[in-house]
Amino acid sequence: TIVLLPLAKYLVLLANKLLPGDEIIEKDGAIYLDKNLLETPVVASSQVFKETIRMGEIAKKNIEEAMDAFLNNNDKNIEQVYRREKIINSLEREITDYLVELSSYDLPVTDSKNLSATFHVINDIERIGDHAENIVELATDKINNNISIGTDAKNELIAMYEKTLEALTLAIESYKNEDNKEALNIKEIEESIDKYEKDLRENNIRRLNEHSCSANSSTIFLDLISNLERIGDHSNNIADAVSKR
Repeated sequence: TIVLLPLAKYLVLLANKLLPGDEIIEKDGAIYLDKNLLETPVVASSQVFKETIRMGEIAKKNIEEAMDAFLNNNDKNIEQVYRREKIINSLEREITDYLVELSSYDLPVTDSKNLSATFHVINDIERIGDHAENIVELATDKINNNISIGTDAKNELIAMYEKTLEALTLAIESYKNEDNKEALNIKEIEESIDKYEKDLRENNIRRLNEHSCSANSSTIFLDLISNLERIGDHSNNIADAVSKR
């Protein structure tokens, strides 16, 4: 202990370099996965956990910026969404490969179950990233073709989006905190998202019949609420994986 005390500062710096902190760093590829750690499976599984949270936060950021691009015609976000989508796809491959290698090592039963659940979680996060890309494509179409979304329709979209974002945020937090109780709350939110989609589809048909919206705006509107509903489904899937751990 006496020998190590003078070296404490340098050991902390080394640890921080090997095991990065919790901040979300938007760089290509994994930042927490290190194959040298596979010899210590418990530590390696902890790093997978952190990388998966990072992937989820990047996907959530993409949903937020994709929706900002759509609602506010903010084309500055579009390139960033495509850039992050590449990071998400890369992380899905890297985490999967790392999990396959890690699964060949002896792990405690709890850690083994958690890793099995993580296979499903990263797949759902990757799909959420795909939906962000779909939304930004709708935003591009809306901007380029000067398609207008009416005030009522826009307010409906905002309400559904806020509920979807609530579900996604809760899903990531429940995974991060390993909180089964928090995960169970998502089911009710997801059901309200499904109800939003049903109600908004009916409202859209009514507006079409009343000639208060165009066919183009109607198509984009329906595509968007479909993507939001699917994000809610994937958020619920993540919560299910947490509750079964």
